[in-house]
Amino acid sequence: MSRRYCLSPSCLLGASLLLAVGMSILTPFASAADQQECTPADLAPVDAWLARHPWHVGKTSPDSLVTAACKRSPADANVMIVAAAYVQGEDDKNEIVALVDGRARAVRAAFTGTISEDVITRVGSFRIDTARYELAPGVRAFGVDFSSIGHASGASEFIRSGPERTLFVQHGMTLRPVLVGFSLTTWNAVPDRDRRGELSNWTISIGTTRSNGLFDLVVTRTTEPDEAGIPALSARSVLHFDGKSYGYANPGESDPLGPRPAASAPRPP
Repeated sequence: MSRRYCLSPSCLLGASLLLAVGMSILTPFASAADQQECTPADLAPVDAWLARHPWHVGKTSPDSLVTAACKRSPADANVMIVAAAYVQGEDDKNEIVALVDGRARAVRAAFTGTISEDVITRVGSFRIDTARYELAPGVRAFGVDFSSIGHASGASEFIRSGPERTLFVQHGMTLRPVLVGFSLTTWNAVPDRDRRGELSNWTISIGTTRSNGLFDLVVTRTTEPDEAGIPALSARSVLHFDGKSYGYANPGESDPLGPRPAASAPRPP
């Protein structure tokens, strides 16, 4: 996904986002009760906003909607969080994430971008995550999970096999991403493990230290136990805010955590 915004501390530290609940650690799976369907009334303010703020490729219409998710803010019942994708062309989709004021029936703040599709990335669905991310006093983030229905090559040594989460904060009438494309599930090929490979689940929590004004993010990676007897493994790392963002991609995601078999280890000299 292509995104361009101001992500400096002067933009973020003045933000005020009315989205928070009591959780601080995110899990990669939604419960069955966590339905996030949108009604026409939910999307009407977004469609009206898009009519006044079209993408550079031209205006869209409600009929071009591909998928959408809507969730009411647990901190303010008057705010609806909306994530939606619309047809742009054969290989691209327009994306919007918005905060909708229920009383005014208007968009308070929004982000727009483009999802470039290929054989691996195909728009499937969105899910809105409202777990608490208090990045600084008065700065709280929420997540939008993007699930693709594309397929990676069977010869791949590394696959982002689960939803990808982007964290947003509000700055005035704009929503800005501070963490982009964080994968909740990854798969790594491991020599001599046939095709089982190594499946990892990833979570994020808020740290106690700060970088450039915002709390660090603590990333925990946990592997699934292997049928061959390799137990679940866990590793933690820290993401630091660099003044613009926490970065892109999961730390160390392309390398398996588990021990490599002796047969694939380098021979001593």
